[in-house]
Amino acid sequence: MSTSAAANVELVRRIYDEFNETLELPRWALLDTVEWQPPADEPDNGLRRGVDAVAAYVREWASTFDDYRCELHELIDRGERVVAALHLRGRIGESGAPLRIPLTQVWTIRDGKVIRVDEYRTTAEALREH
Repeated sequence: MSTSAAANVELVRRIYDEFNETLELPRWALLDTVEWQPPADEPDNGLRRGVDAVAAYVREWASTFDDYRCELHELIDRGERVVAALHLRGRIGESGAPLRIPLTQVWTIRDGKVIRVDEYRTTAEALREH
């Protein structure tokens, strides 16, 4: 893994660590014009553009669950992209039913800043696309 690739992987790891502590995307890691593409099968799957829209989207999603966190399983170096295989975990509202959603996020990084995140239901799908 090259130095920049190692730095990209470490950046994404730091983002997840900070997110799991605060339930906020760390703005220091995002380009002002960052884009976020939810999975194609999501009902509200429109592209979010700009740090405010992206941060609000992630915050709103996370706040709908109790004990929410991203459980990271693997980070795969793809040059300027880092593929993150994870599970979204938490509890659903008053019922307390467990939430466990597999997800893969592809983080595109340029000059130490996240410029785009694409979400997929499976790692295989993400790797085919990137």
